[in-house]
Amino acid sequence: MNEELPPEMSWTQILVSRRRAACLLVLATRLLGAQTQSPAPSADGASLLKRVALLEPQLAKSAGYPPRGADSDVEAKILATEHMWGQAYLSKDPKALEKILDDAFVNVDSDGILQTKAEVLAEVRASTVQQFLTESMVVHLHGNAAIVTGVFEIKGVDRGKPFAQRELFVDTWLYKNGQWVSIAGLVTRIGP
Repeated sequence: MNEELPPEMSWTQILVSRRRAACLLVLATRLLGAQTQSPAPSADGASLLKRVALLEPQLAKSAGYPPRGADSDVEAKILATEHMWGQAYLSKDPKALEKILDDAFVNVDSDGILQTKAEVLAEVRASTVQQFLTESMVVHLHGNAAIVTGVFEIKGVDRGKPFAQRELFVDTWLYKNGQWVSIAGLVTRIGP
C-alpha cells in the first residue's frame, strides 16, 4: 500500500479519526434514534466522516460540550464575561455575578481565604473598589473547560484610606447547561 498522506496527517491520526467517526456514528444512532445504513466502504473513509460531521454538533450539544467553531469566539465570550465580573465590583452588583459563578464556586482571595459563591457575592455588595483595570488576560481552552490567567489592578478606599493593588488571577470555567460558568478562582497580590 503506497498511498500518499496529507502532509498534516499521519496514519495514526487518520486511524484515530476514522475510529472516532465510527464511534460517534454509533452513538448518534443510539442517542438520536437515527435510522442509518452502513456507509459504503471507501478508501478514504469520506462517507463515514461526512455523516459524522453532520451529526457531531447535535451529539456535542446533547453531551454538554460547547459548540464547535472558532476558538476565538469562545475565548471572546469568556473574556467578555471576565470583564462583566470586574464591572460587578465597580457597580456593587452581585446579581451580575449570579449567572457567571457556578453554585459550587470556590475562590481563594489575595489574603489566602477560601470563599464560597455567597461570600464572594457579599464581598461585591460591600465593595469599596472605585477602579478595576484589567492589564492582561489569556484563555487556555481544554474541551468543555477553560482556564483564564491575567493581571488586574484595583483602586479604592477602605476605612477611609486609599488603596491600590495589582493582582494575578487564575479562573477556571466550565461549559455547563449551554453556558460558560466560573467554578473556581485564585487571586494573589503581585506588588505595585
